[in-house]
Amino acid sequence: MSDNRYSPLIENKLESPNVSWIAAFPVANLKSPRSIAIDPFNRKMYWIDDDGKLVQRANLDGTGTETLVMSGLDNPMDIALDLRRGKIYWTDKGQNKIQRASLLDGSRLEIILSGDTEDFGNPEGITVDHVGGKLYWVNSGPPRILRAELDGTRVEFLTTTNVKKPRDVALDLRRGKCTGLTGMLRQSSEQILMERIQKSC
Repeated sequence: MSDNRYSPLIENKLESPNVSWIAAFPVANLKSPRSIAIDPFNRKMYWIDDDGKLVQRANLDGTGTETLVMSGLDNPMDIALDLRRGKIYWTDKGQNKIQRASLLDGSRLEIILSGDTEDFGNPEGITVDHVGGKLYWVNSGPPRILRAELDGTRVEFLTTTNVKKPRDVALDLRRGKCTGLTGMLRQSSEQILMERIQKSC
């Protein structure tokens, strides 16, 4: 998980319904992390640095920090990895864009979706269906859950009704469902409640 109040990243190991341990470890040049994605095969973690407007990565132990994308970002929100095809995707709410680049070194930067139209705006959470070759994301305004081909073509609206302030999207590929996570509420206990909207993928 990432916590943009602190510069260390926090590792959380779940071996049961209860948290077995939580450890924080320092990451060089980390300012304000937002979103995190893991490459377990190459033992890398990727994140957005909101303060520096960067896409970065490091080893899972926090060493070896690298900056993959260092320019052209305004308000990056979320990242997703396509390990099968070697791509990293991210949303930029400030520029109404979804972009991708090479997972290897951040090269081959592409804008695959952009604009400020009635149907596309303020993209936030994003995820990749590696098997089906689809990209899923949520727009916060107007509120939408959408999907497209990995190159941004053939955009489809999965739901446009009963969606309030969507923030993220998750896939249950086994059951063919995608879940929009919305309506986050932080209580005094620090518990986060999320209203879920399920739709067939």
